Amino acid sequence: MKIPLYQGTTERIMIAGIPRNIAIIGGTLGAAIVLGFQTLWAIPFIFIGYVILVLLYKKDSYFIEILLDHIKEDDYLFP
Repeated sequence: MKIPLYQGTTERIMIAGIPRNIAIIGGTLGAAIVLGFQTLWAIPFIFIGYVILVLLYKKDSYFIEILLDHIKEDDYLFP
């Protein structure tokens, strides 16, 4: 017995090689920096950050989720 399974149900929703929510946040922050400060010199730095995220995501597809979980974790060892 076979059941048709669409590729979109098993894979993450991606925009330009990274997960959709990370791409939206990065694009919004990049646009805010460039348009808010009116500095075009920030565009190469934003692009380099995007390329680094794509390379890290290709190497380990769970890198961003693990990083976000690590940031949210409030388990600290106090002396």
